[in-house]
Amino acid sequence: MKLVSVQLFVGSLLMLSDPTAPKCITEDGLNKLIEEFQTRYLDKKVSVNVPDTRTCMQAAEEMQGAENNRSVSPWRYRLDEDVNRIPSKIAFAECICQGCIIDKRENMSYNSRSVDAWLRIYRKTGKCSENKYKVRKDFIKVPVGCTCVVPNYTK
Repeated sequence: MKLVSVQLFVGSLLMLSDPTAPKCITEDGLNKLIEEFQTRYLDKKVSVNVPDTRTCMQAAEEMQGAENNRSVSPWRYRLDEDVNRIPSKIAFAECICQGCIIDKRENMSYNSRSVDAWLRIYRKTGKCSENKYKVRKDFIKVPVGCTCVVPNYTK
């Protein structure tokens, strides 16, 4: 019986500590977080052509270069900026076509859908004092590409 009560006690302690609760960090700590993200993500650059106004028909004709241009569900990148988020700039993928490119034409028998990934970020939620900031860990869903799927038919 003691083993069960110990497990419940540990489990209830885990529920009480909220890893997403805001924490106060110094400006140096904030800069360290920014540097960590830059080190981790800057070598994984994507080309964000602003504005990328290609139509599906244009994407179907080109089909060369980077993976996002050669896919049967091509996508473009949009730069999402939030000064209160670390990292402050994230490339979001947007599907160019509603259907999928088959034989160099958009085929509406299929659907282009975004592929999402969860990204850990930090949010600045205010100041604790003159040189300290409230920062909260968070996760956001980021569209990273597009894929071609069979439509979801309902019965």
